[in-house]
Amino acid sequence: MNELGRMQLRRGRLARAARHFTGAARSAPEASVYGRNVNIAVQRAVARAISVVFAVGCVITFVGPFLAPRLDSVIFLTELNAVALGIAALSAMFRKRMPPEARPLFRRRRIIAALSVSFGFILSQCCSYSGPTKRVESRPTK
Repeated sequence: MNELGRMQLRRGRLARAARHFTGAARSAPEASVYGRNVNIAVQRAVARAISVVFAVGCVITFVGPFLAPRLDSVIFLTELNAVALGIAALSAMFRKRMPPEARPLFRRRRIIAALSVSFGFILSQCCSYSGPTKRVESRPTK
């Protein structure tokens, strides 16, 4: 079971790897290596979620200043919020695909802090573009 989990981990199938590792840990509880392998699978899932959030945040950072003056602020903020909700759903999907035995590992302070910082990055981008983006020039009346 542990070898199957290692093969799945190499292929990037983190939920399957965690499932195999928990099966190996159940079959041989005296071997602590299997429990550590479950931790590794969870850490890689969190790292994948953080890297997706960071990549989207970088795209927003570099594309946002070019799009913000050209779009209405409500439309732009709606799009940013949709992106943030999509990323939150993706992270929740990572957690939900893990076996039930591995889900409590997502509640550790380290993992919660890492995910909070990465989502804070997206939130700060949303807040930085929340002001008025179009300049309204007033024309003198005759």
